[in-house]
Amino acid sequence: MKRRYRVMIGLIAAASTVLGSVAIAPAADAAPTPQAIANKAISQIGKRGCDPAGSGYDNSCTGTGAGRHVTANWCALFARWVWHSSGVSNYQELDSWAYSFYAYGQKHNTLETTPHVGDAVVFDVNTSTKWASHVGIVTKVNSNGTIQIVNGNFSVPIKDKNGKITGYDDNINHTTVQYSSGSGKIGTMIGGETISRYVKPMGLAPAPAPSMHTFYLRNSNSAGSANLTFPYGIAGDIPIVGDWNGDGKDTVGVFRPSNHTFYLRNANSAGNANISFSYGIAGDVPLAGDWNGDGKDTIGVYRPSNQTFYLRNSNSAGPPNITFRYGSAGDKPIVGDWNGDHKDTIGVFRPSNQTFYLRNSNSAGAANITARYGQTTDIPVVGDWNGDGKDTIGVYRPSMRTFCLRNSNTPGDANYVFQYGAIGDKPLVGDWNGDHKDTVGVYRP
Repeated sequence: MKRRYRVMIGLIAAASTVLGSVAIAPAADAAPTPQAIANKAISQIGKRGCDPAGSGYDNSCTGTGAGRHVTANWCALFARWVWHSSGVSNYQELDSWAYSFYAYGQKHNTLETTPHVGDAVVFDVNTSTKWASHVGIVTKVNSNGTIQIVNGNFSVPIKDKNGKITGYDDNINHTTVQYSSGSGKIGTMIGGETISRYVKPMGLAPAPAPSMHTFYLRNSNSAGSANLTFPYGIAGDIPIVGDWNGDGKDTVGVFRPSNHTFYLRNANSAGNANISFSYGIAGDVPLAGDWNGDGKDTIGVYRPSNQTFYLRNSNSAGPPNITFRYGSAGDKPIVGDWNGDHKDTIGVFRPSNQTFYLRNSNSAGAANITARYGQTTDIPVVGDWNGDGKDTIGVYRPSMRTFCLRNSNTPGDANYVFQYGAIGDKPLVGDWNGDHKDTVGVYRP
């Protein structure tokens, strides 16, 4: 007896929500992305040194009561605050001096001569006196070589009644967070100051993995290297898993939305499809399960436009054998043997309330099992993690490349938590080696 395919592809993002009453891996622990750093800087445009919650940017605001004011140039404090708030590693090494960013880059070998979003840009560096005139955050790099920077402690323009800038207010209490732009070439000037170097922050999230249409399957629910690796499919394919021939092992397949065709393979290796046929329409989500208990998985689709399942008892073209409506708009469909009767039935994960709704028959009706688990943007996964003959829930958190699996269909702590895969991978579950336990994998589009 074995349990098969359990995965849905969903939109990926980080959120900090609770699994029942227990939080797992809060999103704040996620590694920062360059764009997240840029967005954090941009969100402060127009604010002054004492604006953020009245406390300033990492001590940019001093004094007490109504007289609280800024007493120092705070460009470096602002840039430090942006990196710190975004989760950059080793931010404690930075201080109120712009030169500290240059020293950070020297220490960690992250000084650069070309700009990237999220970098700090340091101006007028003098290594003899350990001084720099200014530091800002790169928020955009254009194809023509120009860049956009967000700066703390920038002078407020003074305008006449017609809106024309006639000068700048250099009073330190009036300076704000502002944009500047110009050529990104080392040695050029922006805002009257000369670019010396760019500094890449530490601890950034890994870059998206290269597109290779490759499966990486693992025989245990733990971090580590893939036990099986092979390419299959083309760009745009959606991965699917099932025991197509009833041999007790799950193997891969893909659904090609462009022609509504399933391409199923009886071995976890590169090669041609053993079974291919057209089924469904544009926008359908592919599914697989043993709907009739004959020991073989067959396909189906979930149509989000009408929240309807269309399941078929053979891997061939033709009309559905089972059709019914279940769930609500925005739900993510899942499949599993929830009660151990050797038949797979459906369920949905509702991101809006982080809740699984599982049903013990392939028909319309109320959920037999309801469990709150995961975060809003988690991807639901299902499998028999402990080999007890029943499928249970889990989630894959794309922002952290982390599986959080549970041995019962109830709220609570994850029984297995581990990282696997790369940013952009799609999670999979199957019994790859026939040991009656489901383990994870990923598909790299």
